[in-house]
Amino acid sequence: MKADDGLERTGGGIFAAVGTSLFPFDRLLRMLDELSEEGAIALPIVAQSGHCTYVPRQVQAIRFLPAPELETRIAAARVVICHGGAGLIGTCLLLRRRPVVVARRAGFGEIVNDHQLELCAEMAGQGRIFLAEDKAGLSAAIGKALADRDTPPPPGGDRLRGAVAAVLEEMDRDHLRQWG
Repeated sequence: MKADDGLERTGGGIFAAVGTSLFPFDRLLRMLDELSEEGAIALPIVAQSGHCTYVPRQVQAIRFLPAPELETRIAAARVVICHGGAGLIGTCLLLRRRPVVVARRAGFGEIVNDHQLELCAEMAGQGRIFLAEDKAGLSAAIGKALADRDTPPPPGGDRLRGAVAAVLEEMDRDHLRQWG
C-alpha cells in the first residue's frame, strides 16, 4: 500500500509509531497533538496508532501498517518517533535512522513493567536514539533529530546485544511471575 499522506512528496514529515501492544500509548499521540497545536512542530505528522484510544486532532492516525509500508514511512520521514520497543528501534537502526524514542511507562498503564526505560537509557548513552521523557523533552529531541538528520546512528556492538539480552531476560522473569 502506497503512502497517500504526502510525506514522500514533501521530502518527509514526522512519522510516529506506537507498535502493536494491546496497551494504548495515548500519551505519545497527545504530546504530538499538543506540540503541533502550540506551533512547536510545523511538519505534517502521521502516526501508526495501534490500540490507542485517544483520537488526535493534528496527527493523521493509521491504526496498523504492514511491515513494508512501515519501513517505507520510516525511511521517508524527516523525523521518526517511536516507543521504546526493541523491534521498532531495531527497524529504525537497520534503516540507518536514529529515532526519537519515548519509552512506555508502567505507571501510566502503557506497559506491564518499565523494561523499555533500561533499553532506552543504554541506547541513548550510545548515541543510537534521541530519548524523550516528557513533552518538553520530545520537542527538544525532535529539534535535535532535525538538525542531525543526515548523521546515521553508530554501528551496534556487544554492549547493545547485552542490553537487549538483559531486557529480554527481565521480561521473561516478569512473565513467569505473572503467569506461572
